[in-house]
Amino acid sequence: MLPNADAANQIFTLRGNTAIVFDYEKNAIVKNLPTIEDFRAFPAAAMSVILPLTPDNNYKAEVLVCGGSTGDRPAPKGVRSCGRIEPLARYAAWEMEDMPDGSRVSGDMILLPDGTVFIVNGARHGSGGGHMAEVPALKPLIYDPKKARGERVRTDLPGSTIPRMYHSVASLMPSGEVLVAGSNPAVLYAPPGSTPGGRNYPSFFNNGKLSFLQAQQNKTSSYPTEYRVEMFSPPYMSTSNRPNITAMPQSSIAYNTSFDITVDPALDCDVPFQLQLIYAGFSTHGVHMGQRMVELEITQNACGSITANGPRDPSIMPPGVYLLFAVQEGIPSKGEWVKLDPLIDLVSESL
Repeated sequence: MLPNADAANQIFTLRGNTAIVFDYEKNAIVKNLPTIEDFRAFPAAAMSVILPLTPDNNYKAEVLVCGGSTGDRPAPKGVRSCGRIEPLARYAAWEMEDMPDGSRVSGDMILLPDGTVFIVNGARHGSGGGHMAEVPALKPLIYDPKKARGERVRTDLPGSTIPRMYHSVASLMPSGEVLVAGSNPAVLYAPPGSTPGGRNYPSFFNNGKLSFLQAQQNKTSSYPTEYRVEMFSPPYMSTSNRPNITAMPQSSIAYNTSFDITVDPALDCDVPFQLQLIYAGFSTHGVHMGQRMVELEITQNACGSITANGPRDPSIMPPGVYLLFAVQEGIPSKGEWVKLDPLIDLVSESL
């Protein structure tokens, strides 16, 4: 859903390499956007996210799409490019750049409370679908949308030893860490020659056949179903001193309504804070439905005393339950759960 108070029913959608703005109430295309190079939607299985909405960018939506597949048959190649677009801009256009470590398909993107994007999981070659990809992407990346093109992607992060390809997931935790799990690529597969008409390439959708549980759990296969779970600690987790939220509304916050919050600072009192409201979303096939991060407008009072304003309207942040992080110089506190309600009375309570 795009932040647009004048047209709150509009969503950005990407099919293949074709992007549109769609009004789901009117069931109509509002705007045809430029196409993006290569294929991105499943089974091309790119990653996508709305970049953080902030007062500095006037809560203007910008979508980031990375990776995907060329769609070549019978051997689709992974895609290394990323594209950024402002769907509601008058002259919307894709700004393209490459991931420096190579191509990635069936990965995941997670918004981190310091305003960066964590890129993890996936494979280097192939596409989404059972037995459709090879060469796992074991090293994650961090993408900083505020940096200049060509300088945005950080590659010096520790890698995993566990292949996480098709059906892998990741999710932000209240601690600020990222939970990483899943991978069962040996499903939903029809071998070459068994597709309708005997075509000599695999079928993406298995022609209605059941997946084979035994094949999924065969530990001698290259990429068996994965039951191990990992936790990734972003660089900010190594900081010995982090901000700590000590008082905030314990029930709900409201739209365009002020509330008070108290934070023990990690650094000097004159170092500015940001308050980030994050919904981690739910994930399937590289898309975290509803994932969103909004920086609240704030006034810093005495040391650690902050007056914040709730999001302007539901198109910026729909009603729901979110994690609230206090961030100082890129160092986040632990996230605290808070409910965003249309109309409520606010009382700040100590934690």
